[in-house]
Amino acid sequence: MLKKRNLILIIFFLITVIFSYTSIIFCSNKYTKEENNKVIKNHTIKTHSWYNTGHHNLDGGFINPWEKEFESPGFKGFMWVMGKLFKFIDYPKTPSVEINKKILFSKNPEFKIFWIGHATTLIKLGDLYIITDPVFSLTAGPTSFTGTSRKTPPAIEISNLPDIDIVLISHNHYDHLDKSSILEIKEKFNPLFMVPLNVKETLLDWDITNVIELDWYQYIEYNNLQINCTPAKHFSQRSIADRDETLWASWYVKSINSKYSFFFAGDTAYSPHFKEIGEKLGAPTAALMPIGAYKPRWFMSRVHVNPQEALQGFLDMKAENFIAIHWGTFALADEPFHEPMKETTKIAKEMQISAEKIHILPIGGYFSVDGKNE
Repeated sequence: MLKKRNLILIIFFLITVIFSYTSIIFCSNKYTKEENNKVIKNHTIKTHSWYNTGHHNLDGGFINPWEKEFESPGFKGFMWVMGKLFKFIDYPKTPSVEINKKILFSKNPEFKIFWIGHATTLIKLGDLYIITDPVFSLTAGPTSFTGTSRKTPPAIEISNLPDIDIVLISHNHYDHLDKSSILEIKEKFNPLFMVPLNVKETLLDWDITNVIELDWYQYIEYNNLQINCTPAKHFSQRSIADRDETLWASWYVKSINSKYSFFFAGDTAYSPHFKEIGEKLGAPTAALMPIGAYKPRWFMSRVHVNPQEALQGFLDMKAENFIAIHWGTFALADEPFHEPMKETTKIAKEMQISAEKIHILPIGGYFSVDGKNE
């Protein structure tokens, strides 16, 4: 009886681990233009003239409008995931530096981007602090013991962050939407949370009410910033039965009082959306582009860019500076842990992109428009 019970527990554990891993790797509201211009907590949700609902699934949820229905990798994909679960590797240390707190806490209005790790960045734009996809936990998954473990610690703890004004969430995968980090940030700073459509419900379940959710090409104006929800090519999933029920997105933030802007790509594959965003909203000062978790291509090409595609997306947008993110933190794919960094540098040179535009920061490092990077 005891052996049977232990076997059941082992099977349950494996199912939980497999689900949490696939949710990270792969894993509707219908609005009219008139309905989109609504006021939430004194912030008017506005809609760009080119807004459309081509990414809304008629049966509910959302789709990537640039491709046919997503084809499951099936048994081959399942075996790949199983192989990842039982592959134990010693990962090299990702370059890191102690975060420059003098620069971080400077009272001067300025534009700086700090890489905390993975897709978590801290942006100072004017007098405001914005954090993207804050994940500070040691494991990205449903619980502290299921999911993928962090290989490189974050550059700073939440308790040591400056006063966060805005949190941008790209989608609901566990390595981008981390409950414990979100709750700690809410408790300490009570910032404004900006999320794609239908993700708000998750935060409300966590008793977070200062949330605004947007569709692609909706925006708000907040403290002299224009915050735009923009397209991405990805998917969403947080449980077994909620595939693509919530929207995934990128974010484009412009300063109304200065010339600075940034684009946060979130998680994305390559598609025409990069060029479209650049044409519609203008060339950003900095594009925060994912460069990791891209192999094997038969598995990853529909959800993650590789370094060449990330650089091409940067060129499509005509962005001024390329900031590499989404590498060297969680081991989510088959490429060697530091290959994204090396390949991005190599391919940028082959594509004749000026080295001055490519910024592959150490964890804890920062980009500054004045060229004084660390």
